Amino acid sequence: MEEKLRALFKTKFWSEFCIFAIIPFAALLLLAVSLISHFDLIPLLRMGASRELLVLALSVCLLVCGSLIGVKRFLLPYMRDHRLLKNKEYRVIEGVVLRYDFRVDGGDPPTTVEIPIIRDRVTGEIMELDLGSYLIRNACYLIGYLPNTGIAVVVKRL
Repeated sequence: MEEKLRALFKTKFWSEFCIFAIIPFAALLLLAVSLISHFDLIPLLRMGASRELLVLALSVCLLVCGSLIGVKRFLLPYMRDHRLLKNKEYRVIEGVVLRYDFRVDGGDPPTTVEIPIIRDRVTGEIMELDLGSYLIRNACYLIGYLPNTGIAVVVKRL
């Protein structure tokens, strides 16, 4: 189970890293360049500021703001779960599949993803876990998962 969790963790980390880090970085850089070229900076240049300095300052501000959002949404949950995985403190539950929620992902044509809603038999907690396999409704499974990212693997059906 641990090897499966590690493999899923690495795969999901790098795919989301591209979404939350590389793509926003490029978009913010393009935004900074377009803002600089759109606004008339002549009054600022007359005050003694160089155009390169203004471009640099605006770019740094945009990148810092974008990085803070990316760290909060992306990096912190993965850092917490990486520590749990490293210390072998991932959670194992006996869960019953209650239902499936459907989420539409982008694309052409759009794809629909089924997300299982699982209730822990011991605590009664209801959670949404990212499982790659299809599960039978009202069946009980032994599931290992990482709580911050929701990455989970099915160990066996009970």
